[in-house]
Formats: sequence, structure tokens, C-alpha cells
Amino acid sequence: MRLIKIILLAFSVFFFGCEKDDICAEATPTTPRINIEFFDITQPETTKQVAGLKAFGINNADGSEVAINGEIVSTRNKISLPLNPQDSISKFMLYRDFVDANGTYTGNADFITFNYDTRLIYVSRACGYKANYELQRLELNSDSDPWIVTFEILTTEITNEDETHIKIYL
Repeated sequence: MRLIKIILLAFSVFFFGCEKDDICAEATPTTPRINIEFFDITQPETTKQVAGLKAFGINNADGSEVAINGEIVSTRNKISLPLNPQDSISKFMLYRDFVDANGTYTGNADFITFNYDTRLIYVSRACGYKANYELQRLELNSDSDPWIVTFEILTTEITNEDETHIKIYL
């Protein structure tokens, strides 16, 4: 009888001991990426496909290229880039016509730098914190063959991953 009570007590603690917020639901909003959409400079309301678009992060310490999880080469008119919540600057190299020939990259690369403030927001015990950003400045570093002409900041508050934050004109 005593063994049955111990088993029931253990089962009750196990079954009823978890709270709703002990599991972070997939639908819970997380740290948003900054969304960029590309447009035709001659027809500013028309989106424009970028052939062979590929992005790399740039390490602030040594300037090396850093692969972005889930980033693939594809022709598209949008890209989402992750900002670093532990820093106030994130740099990226955006390639057009990207080709990886056995570790040697070719294509037309332009550099873009985001300066921002980070706000950490507590979500729950299971999910922890997420970061929201306030964009302070965006810089384009042109080279001898720029493919990015100019940009427009649509919002400085980066809190939602479902909206376009920046328009880039080609």
C-alpha cells in the first residue's frame, strides 16, 4: 500500500509539476531578423529579382566571412539577415551572381553595415529573452562595381520578422 502511494505521489509530481511556460511553443515570437526587399531604381514600386543572391556575415574582430545558418544561393527579391544582439554593429557581404568554385567565391559583392541599439525582452522562463532592435544607421560600402544603388529605411524598429524593414534599389 505504501509503495502504491509513493508511485501515485511521484506520478502526480511528474504529471502536474510542469507549468505551461516550461515549454517554449514554436509559435512564440523570437528575435527578428532584419528584412530587406529589392526594388528597381527606374520603377521604384516594382520589386526586382537578384540573380544568385548570397549573404555572408562579416566578423567585426577580424573581417572574415561568416556563414549564415539557412542562407542559400538563390534568385529572389527578399533576404532576411540576423543582427548580433551582443553587438551594436552587424556587417554583411551581399553577393549578386554568387558562385562557389571549390571554396573560391566569385560574384559581385557589396558591403552593408547596420548600426543599432538592442533591447532584450523577457518572453518566458522556457523561452528566455528575445532581442528587438532600433536601427540607428545603415551604410553601403561601394566598390568599383556596385550593384546596390541606394536604400530606404521603412522602419527603425525591428520587432517583427513579418514586415519589410529596408528597401534596396538596384
